[in-house]
Amino acid sequence: MSWKDRIPRKRVRQLRALQQHLKTTAQATSDRLTRHWRNESRMFSVHIPKTGGTTFMTVLASHFGDRLVKDYELPREEVNRLIGGRTSYCVHGHFWTDKYADVPDADYVTWLRDPIDRLISQYNFWHNYRFPHDPVWRRVHYDKLDFLSFAKLRYISNEQSRYIAGKPIESFAFVGLMEMFNEGMELFRDQFAIPFDPASLPRLRDSRQFRTVFDRSQLTRKDEVVLRDAHALDHDLYM
Repeated sequence: MSWKDRIPRKRVRQLRALQQHLKTTAQATSDRLTRHWRNESRMFSVHIPKTGGTTFMTVLASHFGDRLVKDYELPREEVNRLIGGRTSYCVHGHFWTDKYADVPDADYVTWLRDPIDRLISQYNFWHNYRFPHDPVWRRVHYDKLDFLSFAKLRYISNEQSRYIAGKPIESFAFVGLMEMFNEGMELFRDQFAIPFDPASLPRLRDSRQFRTVFDRSQLTRKDEVVLRDAHALDHDLYM
């Protein structure tokens, strides 16, 4: 089964409908564009692991330049210091949405991915890189966890939902699907008036030549049911 067959039809319809809406209705983005033109835009880009966030960051960096703050486990005080007195900036990284809940008039953006595919990608990632400070990496390597045991760890249970941290997904200014990355990037470009050439996008990390320890074809139907139940919140979020 290809990834296209697994994309929720509702999400595909929503994406296409929103693309058409943005092409025909200027009012849909007027407030956001006004802030952009006034140099008052504040964007928080929630990078859920293994959803294309590193590639997405290259587009943000080309637009925001030194106004892009990379928050990968930074203290809030350090982020505030890096922002300085700027009124227009983008914070991108691995953080939960509630970290910046006090910032007014902010646009939240993120990318989601099929929960099982994301877990497989993360499992393979741990086998291609060393992160000895990370408790999940240590469990995978020192305990030699197989994929199903890894996927049931409480540390990574419903990880996409934990990053969203209770914020209604409908309140996000943009939500993309990694499985439709190029289409999502075109939508993002239209929605925020951030110019870039889609053909110039770097390759997604998962398309590079990594050692594949596990792939989805090794799962049985029973395995998939067990994983959907174990990550029910992520499954509902994605659907």
